[in-house]
Amino acid sequence: MANYPFTFLPPEVLKLMQLCFEQCQRTNYKQSLIKLFEAYCHVTGTAVTYLSLSTPAFGVVIKSFIGALADESFLAGSRLTRTAYAKEFNDLIDVMRTHVPLIPLLGKDERLPGANTKEWEHAKLELDPVAVRYWNGWSIVDAKGFTRYLPISLIWLSHGQEFAEQVYKSYRQYTEKKVRPNVSEMIAFIAFISDEADQWPVETFTNPIKINKCFIAFMIKRFTKAAENDLNIPGTIKNYATFILSIEEAFLIPGTWAKPFAGTLPKPASKLIHGTHSHLRQGTDGELVHEKLITPIPLQIKDSEAIEILFKRIHEDISLVLKWARRKSYQLRRAQLQRDQLARTGTSNTHYRPSARTIEDIGIADLCATFDEHGLAYIRKDFQRKFGERVKKQEVATHLALPRPNDFIPFQLQLIAGHPCLGDSFFSDFELYDKNGREFGFIKEDDGYLLTGYKDRKGGAKSQQRIKLTPRQAVLVRQVIAITQPLRDELKAAGDDNWRCLFLHSFKAVSYPSKCNPPRWRTTLKPKHLEALITEFSQHCAWSKEKLRDFIVRVSLTTFRASCGVAKYLETQSLTEMAKALGHAKYDSHLLSKYLPDAILAFFQTRWIRVFQRGIICEAMKNSPNILLAAKFASMEELHTFLENHAFRDLPEHLQNPEYLAQSQRGTQKKADAGQTERVLISVDTGILTALISINQAVENSTQKDQINSQALYWSQFADLVAKDIDRGWNTELQDYLATARLHAKPSHMEALIYATAS
Repeated sequence: MANYPFTFLPPEVLKLMQLCFEQCQRTNYKQSLIKLFEAYCHVTGTAVTYLSLSTPAFGVVIKSFIGALADESFLAGSRLTRTAYAKEFNDLIDVMRTHVPLIPLLGKDERLPGANTKEWEHAKLELDPVAVRYWNGWSIVDAKGFTRYLPISLIWLSHGQEFAEQVYKSYRQYTEKKVRPNVSEMIAFIAFISDEADQWPVETFTNPIKINKCFIAFMIKRFTKAAENDLNIPGTIKNYATFILSIEEAFLIPGTWAKPFAGTLPKPASKLIHGTHSHLRQGTDGELVHEKLITPIPLQIKDSEAIEILFKRIHEDISLVLKWARRKSYQLRRAQLQRDQLARTGTSNTHYRPSARTIEDIGIADLCATFDEHGLAYIRKDFQRKFGERVKKQEVATHLALPRPNDFIPFQLQLIAGHPCLGDSFFSDFELYDKNGREFGFIKEDDGYLLTGYKDRKGGAKSQQRIKLTPRQAVLVRQVIAITQPLRDELKAAGDDNWRCLFLHSFKAVSYPSKCNPPRWRTTLKPKHLEALITEFSQHCAWSKEKLRDFIVRVSLTTFRASCGVAKYLETQSLTEMAKALGHAKYDSHLLSKYLPDAILAFFQTRWIRVFQRGIICEAMKNSPNILLAAKFASMEELHTFLENHAFRDLPEHLQNPEYLAQSQRGTQKKADAGQTERVLISVDTGILTALISINQAVENSTQKDQINSQALYWSQFADLVAKDIDRGWNTELQDYLATARLHAKPSHMEALIYATAS
């Protein structure tokens, strides 16, 4: 109803209702209540004036409107919602009576929807069909069954019913074939032509020149507004290009609207969106951070900080999430098993117990047995008559182990940890059975279990994903099936097609089951739920409440998936392996930039990618292998500084300055043609190799790997790669140096250093 302007109620009546509404104690539905009353007056042709408020006729209007809320013929939705509207409307009328004392007063029984159905039945006999059509909501449903609403009412008022119906029909037919289409630009366009109807009348869309000018004007307005609001311009360009494509497919190609003489509508050239320009948020200290991962990464970062983040924090954050997820999924499964066990010891009871004060008065075992035999629908029907007014639905839902929206996140996170290619869309509307009732999404094969779903963004045949599960992962899926089975049974018995979905929940305690899409904690968590999560996560770490609060709201299936993808890159040093893990159809050279900011990328490019992927040449100098005894490093920081200063030669200019590379590309090409290769030198002598091998062995031998200093992890991996390169090579002199270093390595000298905290 937010899309409908007030047009039917007289201004003085509307002003009075809005003024009185602010004084009401119950204000859950805000202005939608008054707009709902306007809809009633419009479709019934009821003329309400300021003077008529004091007449008995307005009392009939009040009763008829309340009666319209008795069933779904006027307002779709649950009985609880419609009753709440009726209560708020009664409150509103009571406050209005303080301004207009002669407004008719209803008796206690007359304030209920069920007592006024006769008045509504009489009013329904003479509804205005045009007004009914106007107030129908203008919903569009995509290929996934997701419903959105268009502000067609705006162009109905500005351009007329015929044009409004034409726009609605064409765009509805277009979206019903698309999976989760982005309709935000279409909503903005409808508002645009409605606001400027004099400049862009109906004739605009049958004229090739005028329609081109209209979309140019809209494009200028959209991007001007985006610039004023400091929005992400590359992202806005991408969304706008998609919008223009939808207009062409929905209106131009079928011939509903005229094509511009150029053949296409104007749009800016789409550009690659660099990762640095997306997923940005300003921290409490004012510093911009990149939040594609669960680990926030400052845009400006030093190499030492990059080492700490990449080799320590990302893995720690993933580990923390998984520890919580494993414990949480275990608790939910245990609650379900406990419910089943109690059901076997209890007695199914169909006697009403309205005098019950607590759930213990009912008997938890008996409650579980009743649920097991009769199902959730029986528990839900006449709940207060069965269990009394003092027994809370939430408490009953807890003992019956009914899944809530957040309960599936632990299972999904564990599946993503093993398969980072899984994302939100895979789990949304995941179908366990096909339309014929046959097993589809989770199938046992000779060599294990297979999970089959869809990734909407891929589109077409490529959207299907078939995931081979490990035995442990298959157990997770079977547990979800067992937890949701009672809900699935009710939906199937009711003929509700949602029974085929894997993830089902009872959204409000013992409410009617529905499919459950992954919630986003940043936008959906209520304070009490956030506090509960903080308590749960604190069992697995020693972080402060403030740090945990910031961390938890960053956790989502999307950010966790991204973190697992980057972890795969850290493990393999391969973008190809990272792309494969994330389920990308092809290799993308810009892949890493979508997940890490420039500062981290620069670290890789100057310290890892170009060092290890462009051919390492180790130049050894004959120095004493007893350097560890001589140097006696006091801290990991001292050793880190020593290795930084001595293990790396100065990098070539083209690696330090990318601009230099672009300027000298022609010269570099000549060198390549001549068989010359740009090389990075790592200067190591026997002493440095001894230090590196000692660190590597100390890290490998450690029994407390989660406490190892991030710099030690860095140099351990560095040593491993250098040693492998020497072993694979043909330089016997270097191999002799390495053998000497291994002979004199002293991992015991490094044990204290590798656990030290870096400054």
